Amino acid sequence: MKKLKHIAMGLFLMLMLLSAASVQAALPTPTLAKLVSAQATGCASVRITWEKAENAFYYRVYGMVDGKYVGLGVTQGTSMEVKSSETMPLIPGKTYQFTVRSYNRNADKTEVVMGPYDRNGLKVTLPKPDLPAVGNLTATSLDYNKNKISWDPVPGAQGYRVYYRKDGKLVGLVKGPATSYTHV
Repeated sequence: MKKLKHIAMGLFLMLMLLSAASVQAALPTPTLAKLVSAQATGCASVRITWEKAENAFYYRVYGMVDGKYVGLGVTQGTSMEVKSSETMPLIPGKTYQFTVRSYNRNADKTEVVMGPYDRNGLKVTLPKPDLPAVGNLTATSLDYNKNKISWDPVPGAQGYRVYYRKDGKLVGLVKGPATSYTHV
């Protein structure tokens, strides 16, 4: 009888250990990372700042592109600078919307819990650069119906647009970083 009691007690302890090992504590859901500001730091960059959220291990910054938020970067801090990228090109003079979402994860990164986020986000309008007109603009006839225009680069310019007038309307020919254009 004593032997049976010891076997039963051993089985009970083994079951307790097995069930305790299979039950993991659920990760706490992080609270909302309250947005503080979105400020232009240049003509094509923005600094997003937020308050620390409880139970947050890291934060993901999102930007609105074509009506949907897309992830732009991850940090463990409470601010991030977003620069113009292929994912979200930032154009001077345009308005952009950003938000932040808090996340929690376990040590082995097998479980992630997302916190809520502010769907309205914060909006910021990027400043237009105060650039001078191009200098040393020259036009050269290369052949019949073939002309080349060129100009000196303007410090701070990201590119140039070339237009001509046809039937009283401006027609765009090309845009980009080049400082010359040949029209045929």
